Amino acid sequence: MGTFFFITEISLNLLLFFLIRFWNINKFAGVGCDSFNMLLNVEAFKKKKRFPVNIGNIFMLENSKQWYPPLYVAFISIFSINFIKKNHHIINHLFDSINLILFLFICNDNSFSFEQKIILTCIYASSIGIINEFHSLNVRPIGLVIFNFSIFGLLFFELNEIIYWIWIPGVILFYTHKFSFQALIYVYLIFSIFVDIKYFLFLLFIISLSFLIWPEGFIKLSKAHFNILLFWKKNWNKKGSHIIRESIFYNDKKTRNGFYDQK
Repeated sequence: MGTFFFITEISLNLLLFFLIRFWNINKFAGVGCDSFNMLLNVEAFKKKKRFPVNIGNIFMLENSKQWYPPLYVAFISIFSINFIKKNHHIINHLFDSINLILFLFICNDNSFSFEQKIILTCIYASSIGIINEFHSLNVRPIGLVIFNFSIFGLLFFELNEIIYWIWIPGVILFYTHKFSFQALIYVYLIFSIFVDIKYFLFLLFIISLSFLIWPEGFIKLSKAHFNILLFWKKNWNKKGSHIIRESIFYNDKKTRNGFYDQK
């Protein structure tokens, strides 16, 4: 397939992607607690130009110092607050379009027809789960982009072919999105067990380099990783509870997870 034809295919698929996504997300232009929290972090960072971001005592159950991976807030801070307020519901899907382009490259290498690519684009663009996760401004889409670049390199190349650059998305991901980095650790461990122990050694290199870049931030963020794991180990059976009707704060002090099982 010629380069011009492939670029034309990507352009048409992106046009279709945005038409489907924007038709679905316009109703989310004025909502989103994630967007509100992200705006608070961006505003605080713009004022102080330092991490961790301190948003003050706004939330009862939230620490004023936001020990979240800092790179996404730093990147979003490039744009004006007014721009973010007006376009917060669109930004996620601009990042997600990069995932689509990566998928199309993989499809092209596997000789997918133009019609098959169109079908896959429609399925991905209209996925309710993805739209629900990305409807409010958050770090998940860019985390997914960086994670997918790592997966692309690990799946389609030998480690000795990509050793000079594959560490870059790993380190960036550590300072971008906690859950995506946890997933990347899992992938490296699986490759270490079933492919080559060198993948585990390379994972240690990524972690060590992340530490050297910002030791204090690395320690605080690593603590946040363990806190997340401990929280879900303790509360996994409460998933599915109604946020108000079964809240220990807003209802009868008893948290139950059977609300959605009721007929």
